Amino acid sequence: MSKNVKAILLPAVVLTAICIVCAAALGGVKLLTQDKIAEQAAAASNEAMAALFPGASFSDSLPPGTGTKDPDGLTFAALQDGAGIGYAVTSAAKGYGGDIQVMVGFDTALRVTKVIVLDASNETPGLGQNVVKAEWLSQFAGTDTSMAYDEVDAVASATYSSKGIYNAVIAAGEHLAALIGENGGGN
Repeated sequence: MSKNVKAILLPAVVLTAICIVCAAALGGVKLLTQDKIAEQAAAASNEAMAALFPGASFSDSLPPGTGTKDPDGLTFAALQDGAGIGYAVTSAAKGYGGDIQVMVGFDTALRVTKVIVLDASNETPGLGQNVVKAEWLSQFAGTDTSMAYDEVDAVASATYSSKGIYNAVIAAGEHLAALIGENGGGN
C-alpha cells in the first residue's frame, strides 16, 4: 500500500470506528431511559387529565362503555359517578420553536372547558412561553372548533406561539368530533 492511500484510509477507518462507538452509546442510553421517559410522560398526562376534570375517572372507551378506543391513544372520556362528563384530548401544533403539546378538556357538547400546555419548552423564554399562562389560556374556555384565529388575543411578540396553541386546540376539537361522529354520538 502506498503512503498516500494509508494517509487517506487510516483516518477514515478511525473516524468510522468512532462513529460506530458513539452510535452504540447513544442507542444504549436510549434503551436505558425510554421506559422512564414513557413513565414520566404518562404521569404528566394523568396529572393534566386530573387538572382538567378534578375528581373524575378516565376511560379510553369512546363514548364511555362502548369499548371503542381512539386508535391514536390521544382521547379519554372523563367520568363522574359512571356518567360521561367530558373528554381530555392531547394535541400538538407547530409554534415558533417547534411543536407545542397541549391537553384540551371538552364538555359533552364538545366545547372547550380548559387548556393545559404539556410542552412549550422550545418557545422563546419570556415571550413565546407566555402562552402557558392560565389567564391567557382561559380565553379558549367555552369555544369550539368554529373559533377563528382573529378571535384569539395573541401574546404580544409571540404570534407563532399563540397560533400554535390555537391550532392545537382546534385540531383536538376536530379529532374528538371525528371520533364521536364515528362512534355514534355522545354520552
